Amino acid sequence: MTTRNRLLLQLLLTAISLLACALPARANLIVAAGASVANPGSTLNSFDVTLTNTGPSAATIGAFSFGLLLSNPDITFTGANTSTVKPYIFLGDSLFGPLISTTVGSTLVASDVELSGLGVTVGPGGTVGLGHVLFSVAPSAAPGQFETALSPFPTTSLADPSANDVPVQSFIAGSIQIGPASAAVSEPSYACVFFALLCVSAALREKNPSRFPRSPLQLP
Repeated sequence: MTTRNRLLLQLLLTAISLLACALPARANLIVAAGASVANPGSTLNSFDVTLTNTGPSAATIGAFSFGLLLSNPDITFTGANTSTVKPYIFLGDSLFGPLISTTVGSTLVASDVELSGLGVTVGPGGTVGLGHVLFSVAPSAAPGQFETALSPFPTTSLADPSANDVPVQSFIAGSIQIGPASAAVSEPSYACVFFALLCVSAALREKNPSRFPRSPLQLP
């Protein structure tokens, strides 16, 4: 390689490096559905859908929508609201809340818009709630773990205050674990307790018969 070619290559690499540094850092946004455990015949079960920013820069969100899909007909979505465990993204400034679901059943669609139109900033490492999802389980439901998949774009999507799309890098499905109904805890048998007391009394009398005389209920 000639000196001139080496110089050109060095200039090209330097230009590429400077261009990479000039590009703005972008947010890395993840929408995730949570996990839940429920029994057959139960209602008001719930989990949250969240938005997490794992990138180096902040993202400003003015509206969102998410969809959930079920593969088990024994599970029914009954609604979604703003009562999330993590702070709700548009807390105190929601256009549609507290009820944000528009479709329920085997699928669920929920959406909301920030009322002021200024948008909410989700900083690096931040997590906010997008919706608190409620569901019921049929009494005949079989035990097992079932996926709650997030619908692809555009059903699950984010927008900035100017209604421009804010890309979502990852969609993470949730799960619903259905277990058998909890068995009732039986009361202790008083006969068993009484028999145990007799055994303890007999053992004590055998060690010290003068201190622990035989009970008239004990066998000779």
